[in-house]
Amino acid sequence: MSRILIGSSNVYRNYRVSKFGGHKEYSMMRCTSIEAFEAYLDNLEASETKIVISVLENLLDKAVTSEDKKEMAEEISAAINGYFGIVEAAAKANPGTTFVLIDPILRPKLEWYDQAYDMIKETHKEGANKIGLINISRVDVISRASQQFEQDGVHLTAASGKIFVSGILDEAEKIFKATFVDLGDLDESGEGTSNDASVVARIEKLESDMAERKWNDNLLFARTREELDTEESRHRTCWGPGLAYQRGPWKGVLHLKIIYINRPVLKGSVGPSEMSE
Repeated sequence: MSRILIGSSNVYRNYRVSKFGGHKEYSMMRCTSIEAFEAYLDNLEASETKIVISVLENLLDKAVTSEDKKEMAEEISAAINGYFGIVEAAAKANPGTTFVLIDPILRPKLEWYDQAYDMIKETHKEGANKIGLINISRVDVISRASQQFEQDGVHLTAASGKIFVSGILDEAEKIFKATFVDLGDLDESGEGTSNDASVVARIEKLESDMAERKWNDNLLFARTREELDTEESRHRTCWGPGLAYQRGPWKGVLHLKIIYINRPVLKGSVGPSEMSE
């Protein structure tokens, strides 16, 4: 089977072929550890050319063991770097395979995760972009408001699970249907081996598809941003804009820096009253 869905328990529990009859069928692989994730991507078959991945929240849950904030940041960084290292290696080893990375969802049972959620998503987006391989894409498929959880703080409710999986299948299919344009197929003289008119047509279609996706992404971002701003305003202490990743010389490594922002009760003034690193 060409389509593989590598997912956490939230994907595994909610994906059934019979429930999503309007979508292409996937072979489901449950993944809860970095070791299993690496094993899956290291052993892809030649016929497995469409890979969807939704595992990062599980990997972070397992990776973070310290309660010290600086050590926690290092553990988050190491887990995300390991994740991207595995994805990048697999994408380079399988250039004809398309990889779709799904943004991580919430995990209410982990207080630190909820506070760092915006940073984690932004780091995921930045990491996928920095790899710079044409066969790796990243998508956000469910808003914060749509993520309702069971009492364990880990598993989505049946209704939210359906929304999540449906979003994964819909967005992945858009990417798989997009035209793959390889402009690197040149002969020794530097001239393209493809018909020029065909290449132009494919580029125009790709640009059209990307413009449509950008518009949809902007709409989703605006809605999600509004939800996050509403949620953030309820908390006086948070990991705010100061919590960001910093890049060293690019070798596939993301460095995290934590700044704690204690928000005062505002009385005509704006901004944090105290910052500590």
